[in-house]
Amino acid sequence: MIYNEEQLIRLFVIIVVLMILGTIVAYEIEDNTIHVNIPLGAIGEVSVSHYQKDVIMNMISSMNPRISYEDRMMICREIMIQSERFGLHPFLITGVIAAESSFRPQVVSRCKARGLMQITDTVSRMMGIMNPYDIRQNIYAGTKYLQMLFGRFFDEELVLAAYNAGPTRVARLKRIPKIRETLNYVKKVLDYQSFMKSQLVRQIQQDFLKPAVTRVAWDRCIPKQIELKQDTPHLIMLSGQVCCESRRNSILV
Repeated sequence: MIYNEEQLIRLFVIIVVLMILGTIVAYEIEDNTIHVNIPLGAIGEVSVSHYQKDVIMNMISSMNPRISYEDRMMICREIMIQSERFGLHPFLITGVIAAESSFRPQVVSRCKARGLMQITDTVSRMMGIMNPYDIRQNIYAGTKYLQMLFGRFFDEELVLAAYNAGPTRVARLKRIPKIRETLNYVKKVLDYQSFMKSQLVRQIQQDFLKPAVTRVAWDRCIPKQIELKQDTPHLIMLSGQVCCESRRNSILV
């Protein structure tokens, strides 16, 4: 069959339209559920925590490739448990552990801070733990301490600064201390969180573009520290860039 120029243009337009209709995904966020409308999709549901665990597991292996699978699983499980218990985002806890110890449970600092979240003797006594090298006790103590700092400072960057430089100094200055180590620490944790959120978005989008998934249900509430800075976590991509959106959105990706 021979096509003239006009027919070829029409055919090209039809093909492009069909390709777009087959790949566009509409997201709508309301409360703790991400609703997804896929033009060619079927029905399905998967928990966001499933993706979060994958991201955390990959983060642990990349920073500490020698860690055993059992310890990696235990760290990931405890992060999710304490995240739920104290209402903090699991990526915040993971970012702190990454910055503090690179996921090495037995590490000791020059200041004698110990374990994954670098728990000092003072924090150990405050939180009532006996062994800061124990993965469960360490993550429990560090996460509870972060929650206490949020109750005092109400700002993620100030909380991270207080975790690193001490709450007394941050309370006196009412800002992040101009200490190179502390400034680098805050940036590092925030960068780790941003990286993990981008990986989460990537994994979710990959599954959304498969016909098996049309809905993702959050299995826990949006953390308080995220609400202080924005209404929802970075879970929406627009033209290849991460966007902060309100509690209820409908956008095309």
